Amino acid sequence: MNFLKPEIIYLILVLVVPGLISQSVFNAMVARGKDRQLDLYLSITHSAVIFTCVYSIAVLFFGPSIINSNTLDTVIKSNRWAPVLIALVMVVASIIWGIIYSNIYRSSWLQNFLIRFGNAVEPPNVYAALLCDKYQVNPSDVSFWLTYRNGVEGYIEGCVEMASVESSPREVYLTRVAYLNVNRERIFELPENQGIILKIDDLEMIEVAVVNDVQNL
Repeated sequence: MNFLKPEIIYLILVLVVPGLISQSVFNAMVARGKDRQLDLYLSITHSAVIFTCVYSIAVLFFGPSIINSNTLDTVIKSNRWAPVLIALVMVVASIIWGIIYSNIYRSSWLQNFLIRFGNAVEPPNVYAALLCDKYQVNPSDVSFWLTYRNGVEGYIEGCVEMASVESSPREVYLTRVAYLNVNRERIFELPENQGIILKIDDLEMIEVAVVNDVQNL
């Protein structure tokens, strides 16, 4: 089958691998919940961006005739090192784009730009929408009181002191912690100078309450 010719397989790999490399670099630099389907779409987008950049540079050196399949075939087969060098160029370009994209993703200027021009910025999860000031239209000084199911025998509740909910694993640090029985009665409380860190994806959230004055709880 012509489809299995070495040069065809080589071109397919050169077309597909850059996006996968860029997305792998991004996943290594940005901690977040993994979404395989989203990663696939992003990999395709990365490949398009990378080839647009590489094509522009190639045209500067080889001229518009580089788009001719015969010319491209000639470049690839020009010497024994050409395929390796082309693959190396694509790998380097993929890594560089992965680093650039990671820095753009983590920067605040892109989000501020979208907000300024009225585009919707969807938070990555409901916890971020609640607990992170940058996703709130009018950030306030209120605190959040969370209640989680603790197995089948009771509950854990407490006030959110700190939250890391835009990375994986998502975690919250609770103070004024109380352990409840199945009837929601307090059976044990931690001292005020102690708290606990919960991996919230491992627990079932039961209730979220807004607290204006934590000291009076």
